[in-house]
Amino acid sequence: MAEIEQRKSVRLNHQVPCSVGSRKQLEGGMVQNFSAEGMCIHTSLAPGVGETLNIMLVNGQGKKMTVQGTVARMTRVANKDIDSYKHSISLGLSLIEAPWEYFQLLGSFQDKTIEEPLHG
Repeated sequence: MAEIEQRKSVRLNHQVPCSVGSRKQLEGGMVQNFSAEGMCIHTSLAPGVGETLNIMLVNGQGKKMTVQGTVARMTRVANKDIDSYKHSISLGLSLIEAPWEYFQLLGSFQDKTIEEPLHG
């Protein structure tokens, strides 16, 4: 039987447009959910697991911020709610570095939470 690992932090279900990539390639994307330790992004970018990416976000006051994360997982998705030919990759990112504004953004999403176990 597969062991179930509990997430260390609550995921906040909130969609936010973003740009994601490296210095060489930048693509549009949509953050699907956030946590203090990472995020899930749907994008057309297909990096390798372990690759470090920059994620550009804009908070509710219009301030731009850059978050850095490592690709923990990458899967193809088919989702009727998104433009599947543009955003057919789901990236699970573990945060490496985030400015204080990122955590303020998380605080503004506290009313929309989801909690799911990881399946190992």
